[in-house]
Amino acid sequence: MAAAKKGKHLRIADQRAARRFRKRNKR
Repeated sequence: MAAAKKGKHLRIADQRAARRFRKRNKR
């Protein structure tokens, strides 16, 4: 799970791309 390493960066990008990332990242 590379999310642990990009956890900090993923959280910021998740809020911005949460709309398109939620459809792609269905995990």
